[in-house]
Amino acid sequence: MTFSLKTKHGFISGRSTLSQLLHQIEQLIRAWEEGKSTDTIYLDFAKAFDKVDHNILCHKIKCLGITGKVRVWINEFLTGKSQQVSANGALSEPAPVISGVPQGTVLGPILFIIMIDDLDCELIHSVASKYADDTRVTAMISEPDDAVNFQNELQNKIYPWGPANNMLLNGEKFEHLHVGKNLNQLKSSYLDTAGNTIEEKEHIKDLGVIIAKDFTWSKQIKEVVSKARVMTGWVLRTFATRDRDPMITMWNTQVRSILDYCSPLWSPDPKDLRNIDLLENTQQSFTRSINGMEGLDYAQRLRKLHMYSVQRRHERYKIIYMYKIKEGLVPNVSDKHGLQFHPNERHGCACNVPKFPLYNNKAAKARNRSFALTASQLWNSLSKAIRDITGKVWTPSRES
Repeated sequence: MTFSLKTKHGFISGRSTLSQLLHQIEQLIRAWEEGKSTDTIYLDFAKAFDKVDHNILCHKIKCLGITGKVRVWINEFLTGKSQQVSANGALSEPAPVISGVPQGTVLGPILFIIMIDDLDCELIHSVASKYADDTRVTAMISEPDDAVNFQNELQNKIYPWGPANNMLLNGEKFEHLHVGKNLNQLKSSYLDTAGNTIEEKEHIKDLGVIIAKDFTWSKQIKEVVSKARVMTGWVLRTFATRDRDPMITMWNTQVRSILDYCSPLWSPDPKDLRNIDLLENTQQSFTRSINGMEGLDYAQRLRKLHMYSVQRRHERYKIIYMYKIKEGLVPNVSDKHGLQFHPNERHGCACNVPKFPLYNNKAAKARNRSFALTASQLWNSLSKAIRDITGKVWTPSRES
């Protein structure tokens, strides 16, 4: 048994929900541009962390070559625990805890990653990507036989993994996302663990981000704005102060993260003024409530408060992530067709914007909204001095 980080993004340094989603979406758009369809099945584990069998996990740890005192310590960390139930003043007899990794610990998530590492080790016609217990399996569909092969892999390799490892796959919560051609011969349905058809969705929530099958982001942006407005209302109702410092602190800690989560993936195109205005309106109304901002327009308030607009902040996040890709601090957006940076003494370190094959208009629009294209263009618009920075933790200055 070998351990691979290639398909895993959870609890690993340099990887995150953003790296997972960027990689997944890039593969789907790339296939669509090449005239292929993709079918992705989103799996669901029932009580994932609580169902990890200690004996099976310890065996997998041994197979990875983890031996000696470290393996003994891990075994002691997992085993020898008991649980009791208290009800109406009565206490049950102790029962041994035979499954589950301790949550809230540093080691717990790592042990779970080891547990599910071999879920996809025998796949040939599809590929799995995993963020903790959020697992999706994707297959390229060019002809009807591809869909048959995908169903066979689900039925014969993915689904049996659950019972073999004492883990429970909840087929009722499986979801299906089809991207690409809608020709009848390429539009397939798939069966879950109980033999029922998995529902195909127009939108899927993956790691907290709503993904549409055509990779438009209006539904995601509307949900983000709705959540941000609810939180803004709660802050303004709960705290009486309108002084600058506490208001900015509450904005940064309670609201901004809602507007910014995974924004390099879904932030609107500069020409999409409607969605940009939706995002900005929440920040506009909040800054208007701060003492001393009376009579100032939005741009003036931002300057006085030393804040960025939402659009500017999202552009900065894209640039920072591009820098991290260049420095190897985070994974590239694709294993085979990743972004390439080429240092040039005269023009600086520019990113080669790939010449993507655009076979249909919908795929072209999806590509034009993609991180790979928009972030590359933003990166190349920076000055040579900034693009040539290397070897440090870097964020663009406010005036850059």
